Amino acid sequence: MRNFIRIGGLGLIAALFGCNPNVACRSQVTAVHEPDGGRFVCAVSEDCPRLDNVIVCVNDGTPQRECVRCVASQCESVAPAGC
Repeated sequence: MRNFIRIGGLGLIAALFGCNPNVACRSQVTAVHEPDGGRFVCAVSEDCPRLDNVIVCVNDGTPQRECVRCVASQCESVAPAGC
């Protein structure tokens, strides 16, 4: 029982300091390229190519799953990353 409380306490401390590996706290942004190697040009995020399991980003915050967005007329892929 004492070990259970100790582990729970450590988990609580880690969560308070933002070190929860199950929650994305930052993003990894990569450029989306055309087959010829150039950047994919867009007017809106919906123009960006994506796989079936990738969504269109709804804001500029850290996403909970991979998404694409249009920034300065160029497509970017944004993936959540742990702390």
